[in-house]
Amino acid sequence: MQEPIANIQEIKNAASFLRGWFFDQKEESGFILRTIKEKGCEWYFPFHAFWGMRIRNLLRVNGYTEKVVGVRNLDDIYGVLVEFVILTMDRNLESYLTRTETVLEPNIRQAISDAEDFYRKHEI
Repeated sequence: MQEPIANIQEIKNAASFLRGWFFDQKEESGFILRTIKEKGCEWYFPFHAFWGMRIRNLLRVNGYTEKVVGVRNLDDIYGVLVEFVILTMDRNLESYLTRTETVLEPNIRQAISDAEDFYRKHEI
C-alpha cells in the first residue's frame, strides 16, 4: 500500500476550520490551553478515547477526511493540529480566561475524568 501524500493546503484549511470552531468553544478551548501549558506535549494522551475522537470525527464530517488531508489516519495529526490552533489563537481566549471562571459542560468533564481513570487504571 502506497503512503498517502500530505496535502499541506488542506491541512492548513483544517487548522483554520478548527480555529473557528475552538473560538466558539471558549470554555473548552480554555481548558485545553491550560492542559497544554501544564502537561506539555503529553497533554492529549488522556483525551483520545473520548474528546479526541470527537475532534477527529468533527474534521471528517466537515470534509477534512484522511483522503482529503492526505494522511493514513486523522488520529496521527489531530493532536498536533489542536495544539497548533490553541497556542496560536487570538489572544482574546487568554484574556477571556483571566476575566471569567470557566466551567466545562458536565458531560465533557465526565468524559475527561473517565479517560484519566482509564489510563491510570491501565497504566498507559
